[in-house]
Amino acid sequence: NFDLAKNLSSPAESLPYVETAARERPTFAEAIAFRAIDYLAVGRITDAQQSAALALKIDPQNPTMHVTLGRAVLAQGKVDDAITEGKAALAILGNLASAKLLLADAYTKKGEIDLAVENYQEAWGFDHLDPTSLVNASVACHAAGRDTSARAFGLRATQEFPNWGPGWVALGDARVAEKDILGAREAFTNALKSQGPVDQAAVQKKLAALH
Repeated sequence: NFDLAKNLSSPAESLPYVETAARERPTFAEAIAFRAIDYLAVGRITDAQQSAALALKIDPQNPTMHVTLGRAVLAQGKVDDAITEGKAALAILGNLASAKLLLADAYTKKGEIDLAVENYQEAWGFDHLDPTSLVNASVACHAAGRDTSARAFGLRATQEFPNWGPGWVALGDARVAEKDILGAREAFTNALKSQGPVDQAAVQKKLAALH
């Protein structure tokens, strides 16, 4: 069951099999950890929190489970608890990009934009294959009124990942704030043609609102 779960393409597909594996062997730390990640991916936040906590009881030195637990509590608005888990992960593995990203997102929710940007930059430094740190940094800076920085992060995201829609949306929002209407139109148009989770209707509204 566990081997099958690892070879399925989506969390929704693999979850029933990894649930069976973890249920049949309650001390199977790897299966319990995998289950926690799947729960988080499908939005079962409380289950993800419980499963990650159980995995950490069996294997306290699993940094990914500290991050998973941190993500679950952050989704519930427990920002300080999320920061604690991010720091715990980094104490085990100091260059873990997902832990830096967790800290950055948590600091963003606290309104501590300088700490957030610092951690977004470090997350990107540790993992150049994931656009999330650049996109989230752009969104966070835009929300904080730092649109020069928001544009810079958005530009980097679209240069490094030209087919990733969320990067184009973030860049478009920053360009709107800077009254670069032509640039915003280009960014939003590219977002509609790109991959990744993009709210097409929302982007169409943003395009229609440009003057």
